[in-house]
Amino acid sequence: MAILSFSGLATGLDTGTIVDQLTSIRRRSLDLQIARQDEREATRGAFSTFESKLLAVKTALKDLRTPADVLVKSASSSDTDVLTAAAGSGAANGVTTVTVTQLATASRATAATGRAATTSTVASGSGTFQFRVGSGDTQTVNLTAATTLQELVDAINDLNAGATASAINVGTPASPSYRLQIVAHETGTTSNVTIVNDGTDLSISATAANNARFRVTGFSNTIERASNTVNDVIPGVTLVLKKSGSSAQVTVTDDSSAVRANVQAVVDAFNDLNEFLRENTTITRVDDDDSTYGALATNPSVRGVQEQLREDIRTSITGTSGGVTTLSQIGIATQADGSLDFDTATFDSEFAANPLGVGQLLGGVGTGDGVADLLHATITEMTRSGGLLDGVQQDLDEDIRTADDAIAVGERAIEAFRADLEATFAALETAISTIQAQGNYLLAQLASVTGMISGNG
Repeated sequence: MAILSFSGLATGLDTGTIVDQLTSIRRRSLDLQIARQDEREATRGAFSTFESKLLAVKTALKDLRTPADVLVKSASSSDTDVLTAAAGSGAANGVTTVTVTQLATASRATAATGRAATTSTVASGSGTFQFRVGSGDTQTVNLTAATTLQELVDAINDLNAGATASAINVGTPASPSYRLQIVAHETGTTSNVTIVNDGTDLSISATAANNARFRVTGFSNTIERASNTVNDVIPGVTLVLKKSGSSAQVTVTDDSSAVRANVQAVVDAFNDLNEFLRENTTITRVDDDDSTYGALATNPSVRGVQEQLREDIRTSITGTSGGVTTLSQIGIATQADGSLDFDTATFDSEFAANPLGVGQLLGGVGTGDGVADLLHATITEMTRSGGLLDGVQQDLDEDIRTADDAIAVGERAIEAFRADLEATFAALETAISTIQAQGNYLLAQLASVTGMISGNG
């Protein structure tokens, strides 16, 4: 479309300014729509942040959903040279003495004959080297008179048969003697290496593995395991046996510092959410006729979630050990601004006196929910696909899409209005200019006639 240019020289009017002002008046309602759209965008951004902070609280709650989750255990060994211990889910407090009589070892096959270099050959002619690990399939390496020790090592490792081959120098740097060694990946007699056929000139033979053997005080029988890592003797406790012929005490206790840290994580996540909501749901009075609104101040869904969380926090849990029924009894109190204050000294004291009661308050009694479970369930329901917050987010998205379409239509209408004004004023200028030209022509003619008459007189 051609660009119209006019200056108002014919009419004497500042037509450009007139068009700008008329267009500005016409787009006032559109500017209001755009400003409202900015508010919608801010609301959507704040709502998305609200949901992410809500999910952060849910993540922090995962370690407090059952008494077993709450009551984190710690396991220690009286002699870490003999064994180490780590506690996990299901561990129970107590002391157990473990006596290690034999460590588990891996089976290995070694060559009696060495080679001066890894590039030396290992067979006098064609043949095979065959071996098996545990009850696995027989593995075969084909040999020729040109097969080197390094090639044999590489071929064994390429089989991925549960054992690793290497060439070990058992000689000296000046007089090396490289011998083949094959070591099973797993310890214990179920992973013994068996030489099925030795077609090399290396005289390869295997030694059997050992199982770990140990006793637990109170039981006369010896316990055997294929590995030195044992996790099925003391429930919830993993032992790593390290030295035979010695004993060590394994002590399992409640890890109060870990429990406190898990509770602190929930308090911190909740307070972060609460602070965000305080900033974004506040209505501030500016004067008698005006107020400023936080991005989420008029969103009823946000306030509904906030109130439900506070109700969960205030819930009294019945049937707990020692009568611990509310969060305030373990040092968690709601402040005037909605945040949580965590008195760790009160918590430590109550936990030391009644760990089960604390675990039940947070994680529930039997099939009943504890406070952490209630909070977790509320957040899960609110944030699930198709849930309340998902629906609000979809409504916000739809409102913004609809408004974007309306603004685009409005912009096009304003552009058309301005173009019409410019075309109208351009036509006016052209018409005035034509009239002025015609008038000037008539005046010139009149002046000429007048001059002629004056001359004749």
